[in-house]
Amino acid sequence: HQPIEGVKKEELKSFVEEQVITKLGKPKNLNFVKASNVFDNRWRVDVWCYYDSTQTIMPTKCSKIFYSYFIHTDDDGKITKSKPEIVKEH
Repeated sequence: HQPIEGVKKEELKSFVEEQVITKLGKPKNLNFVKASNVFDNRWRVDVWCYYDSTQTIMPTKCSKIFYSYFIHTDDDGKITKSKPEIVKEH
């Protein structure tokens, strides 16, 4: 039934996001992580972080993608492959 699949995808989404932060480490300026299911067991995961923009008259806190990954998972949502590879940075 459709709603159950939706819940499963939402759980997988959270699980994929958690794995990325575990592998990367949590950036001190982290805003949010967004996993998007592209198709099957393939995900795009973007890690959005805050930064201070100097393009304005006064310093402004902005957010942009600092890290982006294309990820393959197994049927349980465990990351099996990532491009680029997720490297511990924080």
